[in-house]
Amino acid sequence: MRNKRPHMGKTKKAIRITRRRKPAEEVVPASEVQGRAALIGSMKGRMKILGDIISPASDPNEWEVVRDPDRVLNPQPRKRKQ
Repeated sequence: MRNKRPHMGKTKKAIRITRRRKPAEEVVPASEVQGRAALIGSMKGRMKILGDIISPASDPNEWEVVRDPDRVLNPQPRKRKQ
């Protein structure tokens, strides 16, 4: 049995798949993948840091791990309801 799927590697054109002579799908070739080097630094100068990005967003005293570290780090198994 012959492979009925056409090879689009050379033509780089989209292929329309029909079902009962009506368009069902369209297969398009993968776009060219840019190298990783092209991604590094590609957003330089496009973002602006507003405010403090180092300190926590909330007060550390509100964190459960600070209030009761034993409960968080050594939790007791919960009893199952029957």
